[in-house]
Amino acid sequence: MEELASHRQQEQGDDRDVSFVVFSDDWGRHPSSCEHIFRRIVGTHRVVWVNTMGFRAPNFSLADLRRSANKIQSWFRKPDATVAEPLPPNLEVFSPLILPFPGNRACDSFNARSMANPVKHALQKFAGDDVRLVTSLPNLGGVFRQFPNLRRYYYCVDDFLQWPGANPAVVGAMESELIEHCDAAIVTARSLQDKFDRSPIEPEYLGHGVDCGHFDGLARERAADRPLIGFFGEVRDWFASDLIEAAATQHPDWDFEIIGRIQIDVSVLEALPNVRFTGPVPYPDLPRAAARFDVGLIPYRLTSLTRAINPLKGLEYLALGLPVVATPLPALDDLGDLILRADEPGSFVNAIERALADDGPGLREKRLACARGHDWEEVAGRFLELVGEGAPA
Repeated sequence: MEELASHRQQEQGDDRDVSFVVFSDDWGRHPSSCEHIFRRIVGTHRVVWVNTMGFRAPNFSLADLRRSANKIQSWFRKPDATVAEPLPPNLEVFSPLILPFPGNRACDSFNARSMANPVKHALQKFAGDDVRLVTSLPNLGGVFRQFPNLRRYYYCVDDFLQWPGANPAVVGAMESELIEHCDAAIVTARSLQDKFDRSPIEPEYLGHGVDCGHFDGLARERAADRPLIGFFGEVRDWFASDLIEAAATQHPDWDFEIIGRIQIDVSVLEALPNVRFTGPVPYPDLPRAAARFDVGLIPYRLTSLTRAINPLKGLEYLALGLPVVATPLPALDDLGDLILRADEPGSFVNAIERALADDGPGLREKRLACARGHDWEEVAGRFLELVGEGAPA
């Protein structure tokens, strides 16, 4: 925290405190990289957090209907009542009314006005502060354009044009408008820098971190004598079920546990006796659940979307001291040979075999040391360095 405080002093070259208005996923729902960063920054800076609607129209899936119902309820609560946990003193959370029809001009105009209200609130409440705007979503151009005298940052964490259910033309237009009205950008995967080729902005790369205090130092809790190979996260279109099927079929002496929400057909895996799905686990309970693994998996298909993904679970597995086997996602290259990579069934099984055979105290300590070098506290300090350069025009 002293490091973040020192960043605050460095930012005050014009004798003003720096405050933030952040547009991102709902605070407290499940920690995103943006929330992880601002959970550290809020200790030294005032923050208004705006729970923001996604950039695609909802469909009639159970997940979307449940999410829409929760969002509607949040509109009629007091701002901070949308969060179950007590909020830090420097944080306010808003859930403005947003119409979920991106690309509709009338709705986009209404949403831009609605989401601008928390900015106006911050400017009034933090009068005299250097208020800066940050978004981790691509649909804030209509808001950012209303505040040309504030510093505006795009914290780009995904290739949203490739996101399932998104309309690439609509999302592309929204993101182009956002980039036009940004002063700077930070990307979490190097391939995302290509989005700014036609912009004067030169985006900075900032990899993800890990909450070492949450994951680190947890004793391995082996579930049984049989190796337990595990995964946690959402099981979506990019989940390579065939890799799990091959490993579970070839090794009936291994058990596989998949923790998370299922959004694709996994009937083939469900039919295997040594594969089980446990459903989602709350973030506070995740380290204890995953500490039972002998190997952590990241079995993602290589697509345009996943080539720009920087999965948080890579560092989270390492923070538990686990061997990690993953498909060759570019963002994992920074973790070097601590991640074993394979992208076809035979080599994927071989990589798990190697991970089990080579595991030991020495490798475990290297994994823990790597994770500690990527703690969110360090990432948050670097984030402040990147957004602290220059004052508003």
